[in-house]
This record gives sequence, C-alpha cells and structure tokens, in this order.
Amino acid sequence: MNSPTYVSPGYNGRGYAIQLRRASSQYLTIANFMNFYQRSLTVEAWVYPLTIYTASPYDDTIIYGQTNSSTLNQYMWMMLRNGKNYGAFHSNDVTGPTVFQTNQWQHMAFTYDYAATTQTAYVNGVVGNLISSSSILFILDFF
Repeated sequence: MNSPTYVSPGYNGRGYAIQLRRASSQYLTIANFMNFYQRSLTVEAWVYPLTIYTASPYDDTIIYGQTNSSTLNQYMWMMLRNGKNYGAFHSNDVTGPTVFQTNQWQHMAFTYDYAATTQTAYVNGVVGNLISSSSILFILDFF
C-alpha cells in the first residue's frame, strides 16, 4: 500500500472504504496468487470517483490488473477508461454502458466465461458490452 486512507461511511452507509488518490499515485497490492488459467472469472468493485478523467486518445485509472507477460491474452485488467468501465485481455477489450458519475457509489464488474470465451462489462448491473473471442485467457501469475 502506498498510504491510502480509510474513510467512513463505506458503500452501505456503515463501515469503511479505502480511499486511493490518483494524484498521490496510491495503490494496493493483493498478495494472493489468483490462478485464472482455464477458468471463468468475475472481477468487481464498488467505486466512488471524485473526478472522472478523460483524454485523447484515452485516460486509464486501473482498478485491478494481473499478468504474466504483455502478450495478447496474458494480461488482464479492469479499469475506468475515460470514465467508463473497461475490461481487457491486452487488445481484447470490452467497455461498460455508461460514463461513471462523480461523488456517488457505483458498482463495476468484468466477467469472462471460459467455456463460451466471452467477456462482459457491467455498470450497476447493466450489461454494457459483450464480446466473443476465439482465443483463451492464459493468465498464470499475479501482477
């Protein structure tokens, strides 16, 4: 961790949330290895953006990333790209339906169905985009 702070209340009006400030380059490192090899997966997060960043061609705020190389289908991340939920396997990407709003909690999710080789991005439970891929995800090590 790079000195994030805990703020209260959390999403449900109770407890705490971790506050990461982009200007301070704050981050969390998840120490557990997550083996996504030949498996379906869902990555999700509740986010409360204070600012939505946009740029040309794009601006990325990474929420989660895992890789074992920068090769196609061996790098997975979920992020806000120009304010939208964005899931990717390195050039194999899917986008959420709407731009996030500032100063409110929103849920984002990115799913991968191994058997169907499909990726889906959601914002607040709404499907934004679904893509099929002829290739399989090969993530073995954590980022």
